[in-house]
Amino acid sequence: MRQIALWDAPSVPLDTSEEAAARIVPVAGQLRRRVVTAIVEHGPLTCEEIQGITGLSPDTARPRVWELEGSGVLRKLSETRPTKAGRKAHLYELAEV
Repeated sequence: MRQIALWDAPSVPLDTSEEAAARIVPVAGQLRRRVVTAIVEHGPLTCEEIQGITGLSPDTARPRVWELEGSGVLRKLSETRPTKAGRKAHLYELAEV
């Protein structure tokens, strides 16, 4: 498992502009910490639930979840829950260390 420092810049390449990536660097670690804290406090969550708990927008929360999943901090479960729109959404939990 690859180690990630929660305060580092985004670690997983994302399809985004260099300008947007540069803007997120100073706060990416704080945002990832908010995602991890939500899961620690509430158990497995969907991206939508993470957004509701943390107050992060979908465009901010989803990439942080993907970064944490890509680095081995989170894992996506096969279990799903319905979103507000009725679609199936996977749950994310902390990966075992």
